[in-house]
Amino acid sequence: MPAQKMLRKSLTLKIPNINTNSDSVLPRTPKASPEVEMCQIPVHGLPLSFLHLGSFADLQDQSALRAYGITHVLSLHWDGKALSPDRVTHKQVLFQDSSEANIADYLLPCFDFIEQARLAGGCILVHCYRGISRAPSVVIAYLMMYHKYNWEQAHGHVLKHRPIISPNLTFREFLSAPAHEGGYQQYINIVWAFMGMLLTLCAHQPSRGSYKMPAQAPSVVLPAPAQLRLRLDLG
Repeated sequence: MPAQKMLRKSLTLKIPNINTNSDSVLPRTPKASPEVEMCQIPVHGLPLSFLHLGSFADLQDQSALRAYGITHVLSLHWDGKALSPDRVTHKQVLFQDSSEANIADYLLPCFDFIEQARLAGGCILVHCYRGISRAPSVVIAYLMMYHKYNWEQAHGHVLKHRPIISPNLTFREFLSAPAHEGGYQQYINIVWAFMGMLLTLCAHQPSRGSYKMPAQAPSVVLPAPAQLRLRLDLG
């Protein structure tokens, strides 16, 4: 599927306060070896414990969730039967690991929930069934959008910490396509260009509140209206 077809005609980016199959559903099996256990994905400027990547088995391991201090869980697997761990904020954004799945349709609700965990000072587990394709793809996309990694940097960083990842070909083509081919990098460039313009316009405006941008974003204090909705008409 060409990368440009992966972007919808209209995307809505919610910025609260200016501020839901290599992993196909299979019978559940225990973790086979330490290499498939939940892992931390370090993000520069954020606590080491913030972002975790794993599998459905990790969701069921209450002792591991407690040991890692997990406060939020983002479930991506398709069967919708994930258990909600005690004292954990849980969100499901369900899509299949297939060539027919348009990952662009699911990134924004995933990002919104990951940022909810970050802003709350929490620790989040992002998982699919085996932690091989869907969850790594979302984590890679998050690093590219919010922390200015390119595809090679984000993929290599996640692969280093979880060597079994293998995003399916459709997800990989979309996330890795250069901007001139109309893929995800083009969308990132549009969003950051708009944010740069918005930051410039808002920097000198009086405000009643502020929004703390991610570590890699421009360090400018923004005013805090109830909500800003940005529609990007991509043609």
